[in-house]
Order: sequence, then C-alpha cells, then structure tokens
Amino acid sequence: MTFFITSERTGSGGDLNGLAAADLHCQTLAGRVGSPKKVWRAYLSTVPSAGQTGVNARDRIGRGPWFNARGFEIAASLEALHGDAPGFTQRTALDEHGQTVSGSIL
Repeated sequence: MTFFITSERTGSGGDLNGLAAADLHCQTLAGRVGSPKKVWRAYLSTVPSAGQTGVNARDRIGRGPWFNARGFEIAASLEALHGDAPGFTQRTALDEHGQTVSGSIL
C-alpha cells in the first residue's frame, strides 16, 4: 500500500492543524495496519501567507507508483494520477484498512 484515504477525520473541517499534523495522522493510521516503514504524507497543499511560500500537494507525495490497500495500482506516475483517466474510482479509493470509502470522493 502506498496510497489510502484516511478512515478517521482529524482537525475541524478543512483545518487539519497544519501539514505536519496531517502527515503524522497519515503515518499513525498506516502504522496501525502494519505499514509504518514508508514516510506517509498527506495529499494537501498550502497557500502562501505571512511571508511563507505555499506548498503544492503534488510536490509532497513522490513520483509514484501508488497502490491501494488491496494492491490495485491507482497511478504509475504523477502524470497518470492527474491525467484524464486515473485509476482512482469509488471502487479503488480505499482507506488504510482496504475498505471502500463512503460518500462522494470524486
């Protein structure tokens, strides 16, 4: 597994208490299901503010490939992940337990 949608919310709405806290949340969830060795990063961006540069989510997650908890390839590269036909669907968008995520994600 190299890609998952978190099964547990954190923060308040869109406020996840910063990138470091969001990354730690992902790391913790992955560790609970036996995948702690990878460095997990939340797929989040920030906007420039108070003299700090913004961060693009695309630049934080590596180059791929990404596989869900059941071993299905979500995308082989950043280009594929952000292309017209990514492998990211309701059926393949799984949480860290390999469970389908409820609700609309796309």
